[in-house]
Order: sequence, then C-alpha cells, then structure tokens
Amino acid sequence: MKHSSLVFLYLIFSLQVVSQTKKEQKLLDLYSSQQFDKLAVKAKKFLRKDRNNAYAHYCLSALHFDQAQGKKTPVTKKRHLSKALRYFKKLPEGAFSEYRDSVHYFIREHALDSNLSKDINNQYRHWLLVLFTDSVAQFQITILRPELATLVDSAHQNKVRFTLLKTAQKLEGVPYKYAGTHPEKGLDCSGFTQYVYKSAGIEIPHNSTLQSKLSNERIPLEKLKPGDLVFFGSWNGTQPRVGHTGIIYAREGNNITVIHCVNGGVKIEGKNSSWDRYWINNVLFGISADTLSEL
Repeated sequence: MKHSSLVFLYLIFSLQVVSQTKKEQKLLDLYSSQQFDKLAVKAKKFLRKDRNNAYAHYCLSALHFDQAQGKKTPVTKKRHLSKALRYFKKLPEGAFSEYRDSVHYFIREHALDSNLSKDINNQYRHWLLVLFTDSVAQFQITILRPELATLVDSAHQNKVRFTLLKTAQKLEGVPYKYAGTHPEKGLDCSGFTQYVYKSAGIEIPHNSTLQSKLSNERIPLEKLKPGDLVFFGSWNGTQPRVGHTGIIYAREGNNITVIHCVNGGVKIEGKNSSWDRYWINNVLFGISADTLSEL
C-alpha cells in the first residue's frame, strides 16, 4: 500500500505543540520509518489505555486519510475518509492545525466535484458543514441532513442549534458513567445534555427531571426540531416520571434520529435501533432549544 503523503504529514506532526511522552515518540519513529502496520497496532493499544491520546488519534486518522487520498474509486475513497474522521473528531481543539486544513481542503474539493454522484457529494458536504462549519454552496444543495441546512444563518437560535448538534456529534462514543458530567471521565444522560448545552452558552441542571421543568411548554415529539431536548419515562396521571433525556439529532419527514447517552455510551440512533424498538414508545415531551437559549 502506497502512503504518498505520510512524509509530509510526519513533518507536520513533529511541529505540533501537543506535549509528548517517550512512548508517543515511538509512534513518530514508526511513522517516519513507514512501519504502518506496527504503527496502527501500537496506536490502538495506546487508545485502550488512554482513549484521549492525541498522538494515537492523529496517527490513526492520518493513516486512513492517506489511504483515502490514494484510492481511485469514489466509494472506497469515502469509506477510508469516514474511518479517518472517526479519529479526527477526537483531536484536541487548536492542535494539528495543518492537518486539519489538509482534511478540510480535501473534503471541500470532493464536495464540489461534479463528477461524483449526488449521494457521495452530499456526504462530503455534510462532513464539510458539521466538522468545519463550512456551508459552501449551502443553499444550492440538499445535504445529507437536510435540517442542518437551515441552521447556518444569522439567526441567534439557529447558531445555537448548530453548536448543539456539532458538539453532540463530537461526543459520539463517549462511555456511560453514572453521574458523569465530563467526556474525559464519562457521561450519564443528563450530564451529556448539560455538557452539550453548555457549549452553546446555556446552563441547565445535571438532572433529567429538573431539566424537564425548565419550561412549562411541553412540546410533542412530532413538533420537536434538531437540537431540542427530549424526555422519556412514564405518566402518573398528569405528572411525568422522567427517567431519561436526550437531544433530537435529525428529522427527515417522519423519521427522527436522537443522540443520547445510554448504557453503551453516547449514541446516534434512528431506524432499526433501540430508538424505534423502545425509546420512541417512551417519549414524554420535549423542550425547545430556542426557549432554553432565552433563559
């Protein structure tokens, strides 16, 4: 397998300001000597011990990114890029700026490639919007998540919703921890929603029942929008017994996707998942992100 860009990426990597240990230096050595199989094994081993290791995430992302650049078929290229972005999303803010720019440029180039199929174009445009807040040709296209197209404009509430969804998506895969309030240590359901809303400057309590009482307006599921809080549980007469909370992630017609923190960690769920097998039948109501942004 040819890794044409790795020498360039290694030079970029060596200039980053993220502090490194001797073990992490080993990753660099494997990188520079092009021992890519050993590099992948060691980087994954690092992540089993430290799931936030920046160097390991960078190396694994860069390996798949390089493969994406070398692939000829659009489908294979997109598949490797998807794997690269899985690790890319874990990189710390402000680090690896040159690498981020390389990925951004690559995605933008393919988002505007008229030779690609509409579905593949839409996937690249979705990544462009969600990862880089880059709405190039935003109003001339239909992106993978149509509802996100309305979130990038001058309206304050829409900027809030975009921030909520972008932050929530970055937390996908964070493990569940009882009473957890921070992604580095783990989250519970209300810790997840609290953390996401705080990223948009909205303070809400770390308790699903208290969150459900932040507004007297109880919005039914069919009227909730991406970014809104949604609550689950049962009714005791007219009083709700709230047992879980999450965030509406997408709505495409009657198809709803939710992002929430369950026993398996933060997940995005829609069709053919526990969402439509269980959670959708236990929805109580929701609260609008617009309402919460005005508190």
